[in-house]
Amino acid sequence: MQLLDKKAAILIIDDETKLCQSIQRLLETEGYNVDFVETGQEGIKQGTLTEFDVVLIDLKLPDIDGLQVLKEIKSVHPNSIYFIITGYPSYDSAMESTRLGAFGYIPKPFSTDELIRRIEQGLEHRLLIIEASRLKKEREENLLEMASEKSRLNTIIKSISDGVFVINKSEEFVYYNYAALKILDLYELKIGDSASKILPDKILTLINKIFSAEKILLKTFTTQIELKPNNELVIEAACTPIPYPDGSITGVVVVLSNITN
Repeated sequence: MQLLDKKAAILIIDDETKLCQSIQRLLETEGYNVDFVETGQEGIKQGTLTEFDVVLIDLKLPDIDGLQVLKEIKSVHPNSIYFIITGYPSYDSAMESTRLGAFGYIPKPFSTDELIRRIEQGLEHRLLIIEASRLKKEREENLLEMASEKSRLNTIIKSISDGVFVINKSEEFVYYNYAALKILDLYELKIGDSASKILPDKILTLINKIFSAEKILLKTFTTQIELKPNNELVIEAACTPIPYPDGSITGVVVVLSNITN
């Protein structure tokens, strides 16, 4: 419900008919859509079926306590703004209404100016709640999309025949696929192991060249390596720097391709 796109909807739950009619007329002249009911049960029914922007609840209703009405409706529509209004204000009831989620506590009698001011404050707060909820939903959707994208990427990398290693600036393995282990005939490798003890010297030379360069070169360096004698297994290693957004290098991705044939 976007408050900027339509008139705000207000529900009054109070058994004082003349007061409700007076408030209704007042608020409708201010441009609000206003409904009122005279019992707690009717208030719960209407307040849960429809999401109102603001709900005014009398503390003393003929059939059920106003705080119970607040609790029931808020459990269904937590983002609405709730005010407890009462002719018998007390510290305990004010504290309890706040604990249950009421935005405000308005003692009777109240002036029209005060009521309108409090409702405007409540609507401003509701806009903030709606915007925060929208941003939270967007973040959750983005995180879900990122997780899904990461899962797809992992599936693709694990399924390709080329070997893939990712090395950080400490020359530690931070990612690898099964094909990379198979090409280098490795059986035990853990994330965090040192690449300098495992990768062939020609590959390490390219990695060191990328990390030690005074000027960042965002290009791929390649080398060919005979892993088994008599050209039984020849691979091409392609080393590509991985940049941070600021242009510095965070790591190197190494792709191993079997070029024996």
